[in-house]
Amino acid sequence: MGTLRILCRRHQNLSLADVNGTVVLADTDRENLYQHWRKVQTDVQDTEGRPGFALVNEATGKKLKHSFGHGYPVRLLRTNQQLKEDPSLIWVANARYSTDDDDGGGGGGGGGGFHGVCMVNNLEMGFDIHYNSPLHVH
Repeated sequence: MGTLRILCRRHQNLSLADVNGTVVLADTDRENLYQHWRKVQTDVQDTEGRPGFALVNEATGKKLKHSFGHGYPVRLLRTNQQLKEDPSLIWVANARYSTDDDDGGGGGGGGGGFHGVCMVNNLEMGFDIHYNSPLHVH
């Protein structure tokens, strides 16, 4: 499976990137592997039945890990731990934070719109990020 870039809905020239071990929005550079992520499917589902997945940075192999809570940055973690053993490594596409032109299912189908990304075990906590600042959940 190929990689994906995680874009900012408002400013599509910005992509989620690992910059010196911190997850930030950076100016898009399609050649920069630190801006490429692999979506690793799991057998974990959220409370609404949507499939969970891990996000693994292509350049570092580190997994995107949930923050400690509202207002805290997410972290990158190098681990061999099984995904189902650590729900803090699992995310879900959430229609609540998606645009109207996608299917809201998070499965990659639909009209090519944006899917919101939330913690699998807390659908109220989604990505919140500002340019060149650490990624938080809110």
